[in-house]
Amino acid sequence: MNINKNLRISLFEGIISAVHFGIVNGVYITAFATKIGADARAVAFMSSLFNISFIFSFLTIFLLFFYRKPMMLAGITGFISRSIWIIFFFEKFWNLKILFSVILIANIFLNISGTSWAYWFSNILKSYNSKRGEYMGIRLGLITFSQTLSFLLIAFIFEKFGFKVLFLICFLLSLSSFILYLFQDDFEIKGKYDLKNYLKEAFNDKSFKEFARYLFAFNFLLGITAPMFGYYAVKYMKLTNLELGLWIVSMGIGSTLFQTFWGKILDKISSITLLKINLFYISIIPIIWIIRPYWMWYFIYIDGFFGSIGWAAINLAHSYINLMIIKNPIYQVLFSLIGGIGAFLGNNAGGLLVKLFKNEEFGIKFSFFLSFIFRILLGIYLPRFQMKKIMSTKEAVKYIFKYILDKMTIR
Repeated sequence: MNINKNLRISLFEGIISAVHFGIVNGVYITAFATKIGADARAVAFMSSLFNISFIFSFLTIFLLFFYRKPMMLAGITGFISRSIWIIFFFEKFWNLKILFSVILIANIFLNISGTSWAYWFSNILKSYNSKRGEYMGIRLGLITFSQTLSFLLIAFIFEKFGFKVLFLICFLLSLSSFILYLFQDDFEIKGKYDLKNYLKEAFNDKSFKEFARYLFAFNFLLGITAPMFGYYAVKYMKLTNLELGLWIVSMGIGSTLFQTFWGKILDKISSITLLKINLFYISIIPIIWIIRPYWMWYFIYIDGFFGSIGWAAINLAHSYINLMIIKNPIYQVLFSLIGGIGAFLGNNAGGLLVKLFKNEEFGIKFSFFLSFIFRILLGIYLPRFQMKKIMSTKEAVKYIFKYILDKMTIR
């Protein structure tokens, strides 16, 4: 198997998948749901549907051992998941019940695809002899950069032609992604289907248990507020289609500029320390949303840029820890399932919380304040996942500032 070739093709496929994921799992769909009649509780429920599909994760293990080709299984189920959105090219299907059904079906197949791909990619990455953290940073940086450029174009198309063309773009992306899957090398899964031993290995693994508990807490606590940011921007800030697109672009620029940077830092200070520092950093974001003066319309782009710097590090650390802990296919299934249940419960709890207040806007801002508290608590009580901690948090902060200053110094 040619590792470098697979990593190159996987990068291009990752770019296409990221663009598609950003359209159907982000602000665009929140705007679409709001357009066809969703309120805050419906938006929260819709967001939870993106996660409840993880209850079907165990089906992936059966399919992996039945089909035995993780890459092709990922490609086929990924195409089904991404292409189904073409149904909304036709306005007669524009209602919330159909939207919720499509989200559930799409994410069941996306979960199977993602779990199969993660098992394949984990084997590829562990065979890569270079600095893995730096590679992951470069990969995510290039994907985010390409995603940002595409969203800039999509924002203008969306403003002019609306949702129908957006869903047509989704279908073309799904077709392109499937074609690229055909050019990647696969491997055959050996051995017998032994769910009992896979589960036993996972639950005897301290790193697995610590990371699984953390994923549940992270997805539950942050999921309470997560759907509200996009809903608040659409309903109360009244962003236009173009402004929504530019908000996404501002996030992409921050991630693009810092993904490679964080990848290099990760190899020096460890993924755990990187995660802790940035959980504290992003805790300030919900407070900014609460205290923002009404006239400061441009804050959302500043928030998008600076917030994405921290989220770039957190997403990188999560991906790295996840891939390094995996020992058999059940690991990814359980991580997805546990994290998905946490997000599902959190999203619905958030929707119910907002509904407790007569003033919906005040309820949303109260949930923002809770998010501030939760992010700090996660940073304080972050477990170590049995992975090597190279530097203390204090030493790592000093190292990061010194690294930045050294790069800025003209020699």
